[in-house]
Amino acid sequence: MKIIKEIKHELLSWNELIVFAWPETYIGSKLRKMYWAKRFNLKSSSTIARTAKLYGNKDSLYIGENFNCGEHVEINACTSKGIYIGDDVLVARGAFFRAANHKFDRLDVSINQQGHEAAAMLFNGKEYSIIIEDNVWIGANAIILSGAKIGTGSVIAAGAVVTRKEFPPYSIIGGNPARIIKSRKDPNNITNEISILHEGNM
Repeated sequence: MKIIKEIKHELLSWNELIVFAWPETYIGSKLRKMYWAKRFNLKSSSTIARTAKLYGNKDSLYIGENFNCGEHVEINACTSKGIYIGDDVLVARGAFFRAANHKFDRLDVSINQQGHEAAAMLFNGKEYSIIIEDNVWIGANAIILSGAKIGTGSVIAAGAVVTRKEFPPYSIIGGNPARIIKSRKDPNNITNEISILHEGNM
């Protein structure tokens, strides 16, 4: 029985490899949509490029309509309250989402033995560890960590590192740690609210 189980696991691994590596053709796109739809209720209007990886389950990862995910993106909702991604979200190549962090409070126990911790933010009647609202563009190689809440219509610059913070709608966000650069509502003049948040991120 153990051998049969191992063979099934190997076959499944090869199946996943084929799905992930298939070129960006009509068939490749269809295969990936079928695969991810089965795991996460992915909407038919969404596209996930080859080599992108999503970890979690239907309860821990919510993805809205018209989701567009580039190559080498990793979205990991494991050991967390989950990740919420709204409608019309664009995620560029190489972006990384991790909704939980290692605990490291104790000095007498190895970090890899201390388990994980994750933020808990209430949104639409459910708790999540990362929240990406509608119409957000996340640039290449950006890192989104537990406790990040990105408001509607925001833009995250390439390479930004977004940690525990709530960003208001229409923010343009960049840097490490990420801060508000300006607002899309008034790109030439930063409002008092944005200025305060900006200073708090310096």
